[in-house]
Amino acid sequence: MKRVLVVDDDADLRETFAELLAQDYDVTTAADGGEALALLGQEAFDAVVLDLMMPNVHGEAVMEELARRGSAVPVIIATARSDAGEVTARLGATDFLIKPFSIADLYGKLQAAMGGGGPGSRGPGSSSGQPPASGSGRTESRAFLFSHNLVKPAYSELAL
Repeated sequence: MKRVLVVDDDADLRETFAELLAQDYDVTTAADGGEALALLGQEAFDAVVLDLMMPNVHGEAVMEELARRGSAVPVIIATARSDAGEVTARLGATDFLIKPFSIADLYGKLQAAMGGGGPGSRGPGSSSGQPPASGSGRTESRAFLFSHNLVKPAYSELAL
């Protein structure tokens, strides 16, 4: 099973990403860039989903350190910043998602970042490359849109 590291200082987002992606990936989470760099130094991951705006060690510092280490792990930046495309190019990340985004978009970016091979060389959850659908014999999956405000993230649920 392919391994994904999810790095975000928002505990609710981390837990939601981990729960939804765990159906098809071995997911590890980190609360900040320092924890992520420690994990990346000890374990191998097939992809990283990285928030940019975090306290302590922010996402840009993580990307700079990965470049210094010569790491080739694909990194998908997940951010609310409107300049995500420029930042992604400048930092050498594989791709980006602007919050809010759907879990289906995250699955697509992960699949593309890992060479088109989802878990076990099939797409996530099915041979079609889509997240598992309701009634697929697995835990029901729904797409979530993630939205940050200054107080607490809000989640809107959309049926796939």
